[in-house]
Amino acid sequence: MARILVTTLPHEGHLNPTFSISQKLKADGHEIIYLDHPYITKLISEQGFASVPFRGLRPGDLSLLWHKYRLEHSQGAAEMRNAILLFTTRVAPQARFIQQLIERHQPNLILNDAFHYGSALAAELSGLPWVDCWTAGVMHPKAKPYLLPTSPAHVELLAQLFDQRWNAARRALGLPEDVPNAFLRPSRWLQLYTSCEAIDPSLPDLGPTAICIGPCASDRREQESDVIPAHWLTGAMPLVYVSLGTFFNNRPGFIRRIVEAAAGQNYRVVVSTPLAGKREFSTLPGNILLCKRVAQTSLLPHCALFVTHGGNNSVQEAMQAGIPMLVVPIAGEQIYNAERVKWLGLGERANIDDTDPREFRSLIQAMLNTPDYRSNAKDIARKLQHYNGPKVAAQLILRLLQTGKPLARRDGVSMSLAYNLALSEILH
Repeated sequence: MARILVTTLPHEGHLNPTFSISQKLKADGHEIIYLDHPYITKLISEQGFASVPFRGLRPGDLSLLWHKYRLEHSQGAAEMRNAILLFTTRVAPQARFIQQLIERHQPNLILNDAFHYGSALAAELSGLPWVDCWTAGVMHPKAKPYLLPTSPAHVELLAQLFDQRWNAARRALGLPEDVPNAFLRPSRWLQLYTSCEAIDPSLPDLGPTAICIGPCASDRREQESDVIPAHWLTGAMPLVYVSLGTFFNNRPGFIRRIVEAAAGQNYRVVVSTPLAGKREFSTLPGNILLCKRVAQTSLLPHCALFVTHGGNNSVQEAMQAGIPMLVVPIAGEQIYNAERVKWLGLGERANIDDTDPREFRSLIQAMLNTPDYRSNAKDIARKLQHYNGPKVAAQLILRLLQTGKPLARRDGVSMSLAYNLALSEILH
């Protein structure tokens, strides 16, 4: 069986879809090794995977911390620019380090977060196949309706910025320059998108090596979480779940407004927040429960409504569970996902900073009392039953390992790949 090195950005949102794929590959007998990082060591260990440590910080890496800070404090077009600056900083040293790992551990393939550019370069230097996994919302400028938080002209400037920094890294590594728009072009081996036509029908065809496999929220082990009392999951009162994910989640003003909005209402509210247990939230109305962490995929089927920041994993998990959403986006793909949720009739969008308690109360009550949201969400959930992202990803990776050649869809074959299609019928 194969040895597969998995490399991602050190953040749970990027890790979780790869965990689902890796668990399926491991169950099929393959050896999985993760590229470690202090931020994600515990997460990798809890999933039962071996890991190899990433290179420690060097003096030249301090610019990474600056770009990370700027990314966390920007929005819209500025956020997109800062993301490109962060992801393309110190890429050449990163690629050299990963090339050394390849020589030491001899993987047969790299499964890579599409934004972890150093791994793609290292694989290219080593002549090793790599599969890029696009784990974020696919905000493509050719998608309709056009939902990027900036203009097409600005997207072109961002593409030029990426190309400049990408090609500078390639020159430093002795690789030829790439053609324009490299960061929007799929991997020449295989690029997996954790999306599909059922939930993103606006996507254009991104090329023959691009395959949409659907959500990858199954198979992984859920992290340790607070225990929610059983009586909160049963009974006649609807359950509303509130979470801002794992990154931009320290928002006391938002939590205060949600608590005020829900106090004394005819529904219960479970809030996942690092602020649980803080003094200002030590006394709460009887219908509100704050937890530091919840087992989200286990909780969602019990819910009538999900108030979410709109991260890609959270949105897809709600779609698979058939749960309507009130999206309060903070940045990046969340803005796109909020508009997509509205477009699909699965929910509404609110402003995380400006929506007051009265408006939140009205929105939540209206959504709980409108059957169409639930009906549309259940319809999406039924469509997603035709997809099994981890299973299809494992099948494609095995095919790539067997052939040693890039995978490409046959002409006229849909980019979205359901789990029951024969690969021989859709691939060259």
